[in-house]
Amino acid sequence: MTLDELLKREFEKGVKQGLEQVRKQIDREIAKNLLDVLDDEQIAKATGVEIEEVRQLRHLTVND
Repeated sequence: MTLDELLKREFEKGVKQGLEQVRKQIDREIAKNLLDVLDDEQIAKATGVEIEEVRQLRHLTVND
C-alpha cells in the first residue's frame, strides 16, 4: 500500500467517523425536542437514541 492510499483510507475513515458523530448529535437534539410530547420509549424508537440516554436527557432537562 502506498502512502497516498494509506492517507486516503485514513481520511475517509475520519470523515465517516465525523459524520457519525454529527448524526448522533442531531438524533440527541431531536430527542430533546420530543421530550414534551412523547414518552421515553417512543422517543428512543423514533430517534434511535438508547432509552437510557433519553432518560438522562429528560432528567437533565427537568433539572435545568
